[in-house]
Amino acid sequence: MMLAGLLERDSKLRSLANPLFWGPLLAIIVVKLWVFHLSIVRYIESQTVYFSYGYFYFGMDFEIVEPYGDFQAYYMNFVEQFTQGYLPYTPDLYMVEESQVYIYPPLFLYIITAFYFLPVELGFPDLLLMGQDLHFARVGFSFIFFDIATCIIIYGAAKKLTSNRILPATAMLLFGLNPITLWWGDYIWMSTPIHTFFLILGFYFMLDGRLRWAAFWVAIATMVKQTAGLLLPLILMVELSRGWRRVPISLGIMAFVIVTLSLPYLVIYPVNYISAVASGMGGYWMESLPLQTYPVPISVLAWYLPPVLNSIILWAVYLGIPFLVSLTMLWVIAYLVEEKTGRRYREQILVLCLLLSLALHSFFSRGIYKYYLIALLPFLVLLIPALSGPLVPLRQTRLMDSVFSRSPLRLLPIRLQHAARSFLTLGQSVVNRLATWALLLVSFVSIALFTVHRFVSPAILLTLFLCCLLGAWYHFDWKSRSKPTKKNEG
Repeated sequence: MMLAGLLERDSKLRSLANPLFWGPLLAIIVVKLWVFHLSIVRYIESQTVYFSYGYFYFGMDFEIVEPYGDFQAYYMNFVEQFTQGYLPYTPDLYMVEESQVYIYPPLFLYIITAFYFLPVELGFPDLLLMGQDLHFARVGFSFIFFDIATCIIIYGAAKKLTSNRILPATAMLLFGLNPITLWWGDYIWMSTPIHTFFLILGFYFMLDGRLRWAAFWVAIATMVKQTAGLLLPLILMVELSRGWRRVPISLGIMAFVIVTLSLPYLVIYPVNYISAVASGMGGYWMESLPLQTYPVPISVLAWYLPPVLNSIILWAVYLGIPFLVSLTMLWVIAYLVEEKTGRRYREQILVLCLLLSLALHSFFSRGIYKYYLIALLPFLVLLIPALSGPLVPLRQTRLMDSVFSRSPLRLLPIRLQHAARSFLTLGQSVVNRLATWALLLVSFVSIALFTVHRFVSPAILLTLFLCCLLGAWYHFDWKSRSKPTKKNEG
């Protein structure tokens, strides 16, 4: 119903005569169903250990593509036990060797269990001839379904960021056919596509200025995977910038959704429930390298530094200090977005959501697996329609004046200052060209994150975070910086 409502808002999408939407979407569906079919066959052939360590596939080893078997080891077990009447967060079912296994909020289990009863295997007659139990394919199809649905939301969000007719389809294709989504979402069936859909749906309503609907859908995403809750304070800060009386309503919507979907576990198993959800957000301490099957925190970048400095960084990351500092900074900046829901407002919201996602993937104290990147991609690909102009204003001298008036460069001889200005001008030109060719930039980043060694990913994400942070600061006139002075008011 919600997707139908989004399509009804655009007359072009209601007509099959719009090949720029239906053509790419059809291609995405065909490719994803083909990958899904391959995954079912591979699953049937591998009944023992699904993608065990050291298994080479497509010419890439385990450390590069991280083909985890969580679906067979955990997700299917959760669904089968739940359908037999066992409740989550009970020690006899979801505790293995005194360790909490089910660390998701309950809505994730509800959704994949609902697909358990849908006969999606009827769409693959050749698989029915194998005479195999295909209930696992029903659960696996839930990830493909939400992955395709996310593509539709990305198209709608891109249309709000640009008047260009081609760029929304480009963004949709770049997400739908990205190796990150095809591998971890459609072939390995990892958990991220489901909460990504609800997260991007909430983001769509943020772009539209309907923050209460955004609060509702982001709260839903949070009850699928708790990391989506990072956008909730951002929504509240944007509401606060419009007036403090708006905050209690959005906060009430968030609380209602979270508390309602936490029942009855919040009452009958409060300790197990809270500990399970909290354990998914806790810090991870690195004892040695390599971390072959564990999440990789950004502190791996400091592993070969002197022991004292390495220990300080390890403790800081483990305690979540960089994570909390970066999140708080971005939540505060959200108070400075423009009040009107125009193009500039939408661009600021996109950049803040991208920075929050990058902060999560860069500084998360627990570390990240590569399949978490599915939730980062939508914000990254939406840079394409958003950056229709130069990222750094080439004609303005604000960046130059700021650098030369607030740094030791002002003490240099005039000739060296001219040389430095020329160098900065060249740098601005390069950045603007990267913004103009955002398609190539996003494609390169996506493929790089997929193919590089897992220890290199934090360096790429940190570089992206710093570049986007600096670009946002110089590109946007935030509210507090654009207030007219009394002299100008006259």
